[in-house]
Amino acid sequence: GMLSNEYFPDDRHKKMSMTTQQSVERMYDFVTAYENLLRDGQKPLQAPAEISGLPVSETGASHTVWHFCMADPEYEVHHFINLTGTDNEWRDVEQRKAVPQKQNSLCVRVRPARKVHAVYLASPDRSDLLPVSVAFTEGRDENGPCIQFVMDELEYWNMVFLR
Repeated sequence: GMLSNEYFPDDRHKKMSMTTQQSVERMYDFVTAYENLLRDGQKPLQAPAEISGLPVSETGASHTVWHFCMADPEYEVHHFINLTGTDNEWRDVEQRKAVPQKQNSLCVRVRPARKVHAVYLASPDRSDLLPVSVAFTEGRDENGPCIQFVMDELEYWNMVFLR
């Protein structure tokens, strides 16, 4: 609701709160810090994910956790976008859109395309933008090899990268 049209903010209509300004700045810091993992020639990769107790969507369906994966020769990068409790519409003209329901202690299973040596998590929602190492276990189920790990929380966006 802070943009009065699709392309430019119009300061005569709406203003960002200080909290929103800080969030936007933090997001800019995040995408700059992780530009090599976000937009440095990565290609889409089919690497399904499951989250215990939550619906996961590969297309960003409303009321799900949207998951997609990109990869380059060194990393497999899994993105988790929280849409639980909200829709996937980008416009909020009436300013009534619910914020996503923050999720805690998420047991995640992914099917990596290659051997995993380390798992890291970074998020613009965390107090520190530095990546944290995440403990993981390797396994196999009826669909083949997989790894499992726990994301301590998912507010809006977590990026998990496998090396």
